[in-house]
Amino acid sequence: MKKLIIGIFCLFVITITAILLYEKSVNNDPLSIIKPKIIIDNIKCNSDKNKNSIDDLDDIVIGARQDAINRTK
Repeated sequence: MKKLIIGIFCLFVITITAILLYEKSVNNDPLSIIKPKIIIDNIKCNSDKNKNSIDDLDDIVIGARQDAINRTK
């Protein structure tokens, strides 16, 4: 009986750990658990050629992200 309880507890711990690790890897790179996080400073500029209240550098980043999502060539 004692071995059964220990086995069930170990299975429970493994299941919870697997769920937490899977949840983290679904949203990011699967190796994000062991890779360090990279932080990049945001550079601001005063230029806004299309007058949409988003500076031009942020416009470029937004466009690049959209292209990556759409996988355009």
